[in-house]
Amino acid sequence: MAQFVTGDLSFISSIVSDECFTPSKPWSRRADKPIDKPMPDTITVDNVAHPLRDIPIPMYSAEWWFIYFFDQAKSLLNKLPMNQRTVLATFFNTAFVKPDGLRNDLPDQRYIIPRGPLATVFAGNFAALRAGLSALLVAGFESIEQGPNGVQVSSEALRKYALNIDKKVYYKLVWRGGEREWGNIRNYGYAPAARYEADAIAWNMRQEWHPFYEVSVRSKVYYRKAFTDNCLFTAVSVTDDWKCAICYPKIEQTTELMEIQKKVKLGRTLEELKSDYPKRIARVVYSSSFKKDEYHIVTVTRAALMVLEGIVLDTKQRQKDTRGPTDFYPELGAQTIVGDNVFAMVEYVRIFHGVEDKDGFTAFYRPSGAKLVNQSDVIVAFGDSKALTEYYRKILDEVAGAKVNRISLCWTAQGTGTPSGLIDYWSKLEFGDGTVLTR
Repeated sequence: MAQFVTGDLSFISSIVSDECFTPSKPWSRRADKPIDKPMPDTITVDNVAHPLRDIPIPMYSAEWWFIYFFDQAKSLLNKLPMNQRTVLATFFNTAFVKPDGLRNDLPDQRYIIPRGPLATVFAGNFAALRAGLSALLVAGFESIEQGPNGVQVSSEALRKYALNIDKKVYYKLVWRGGEREWGNIRNYGYAPAARYEADAIAWNMRQEWHPFYEVSVRSKVYYRKAFTDNCLFTAVSVTDDWKCAICYPKIEQTTELMEIQKKVKLGRTLEELKSDYPKRIARVVYSSSFKKDEYHIVTVTRAALMVLEGIVLDTKQRQKDTRGPTDFYPELGAQTIVGDNVFAMVEYVRIFHGVEDKDGFTAFYRPSGAKLVNQSDVIVAFGDSKALTEYYRKILDEVAGAKVNRISLCWTAQGTGTPSGLIDYWSKLEFGDGTVLTR
């Protein structure tokens, strides 16, 4: 039977990542396929009939993780050392069938033949699956970590962006947005999902086939080469712009909100979906009796203010140097943030203008959700005589600047933008679960 060889990696890299498991998509674009002819049940390669079918891609399955790594690595596969390319060729021979002669189709018509779900195909040999995914990790990601003699980097080009911050010598206040509450953050701080056991287990990062199964691999902070940003699972992403922080979590990062988006695009209304998503959709009752009530996606987001310490990747500067001086997102990637280094929080109610992140939202500041540590906590955290005279004053200034009664924002690749529309002041928000928020 025809086998993939290292020279075939260029062909493989031309295939859209999820289409490695859904050959029906490139097949549907084939020039020699009658428009009403479905993909065949089998395809013959070297006189052997192989099933040709789409493989489901559940969230955080082995297929999902393949796509996550492959998206970053695909354009860089031929730059891998030969031993890593050989590992990938072995991986693809186990996971896929090579079409006859790697057909000379147009790029958007190319396909490979999945043998089945990866966890099934590699059953009893998860080390080989991990080796293949790890080779993609090596190709598509750069990393920094704390080594015995200081910061270690995967390439010298990354060294200028690898910081080792001692907050007693140099400190930088940053923000991180999300839905976690103050007490939880102060008690546990922030750890990336790959090093937070509950998430790591739930998202299959402790499966033997996953690269992050190995402690030495998951202990690093990774940077995605293709997307030129922080790895979603090994870096705690923070920003020096509080407005960027309150854009999180995004709709596309929240399972329930993505479900709502999909159903609205299929014709359902938010009013119809309110009972299905009682914590996510609310009736907005406006202060003015002349304005009719409306239904919107509504979330409460909290932006925490903290100081960086330890291993940090200067993602923003890396993007400036690789993309251009104006094409960057204001973020850094931290290895971890302890709860004692979190000093304040602002809370906003976000009323979304539509069902996509680009539609934006109007955020309303909630004074009742604001938090600030005691001066003594700052003294303990910094252990420096300037804790009150300089650091605490800076904290107060940062928090004061992040308190705006109403602001309209949307997430953009360069930070935030101003969407069309602005939600009027409201008197109450009525959720399907009976919760009522008032101004």
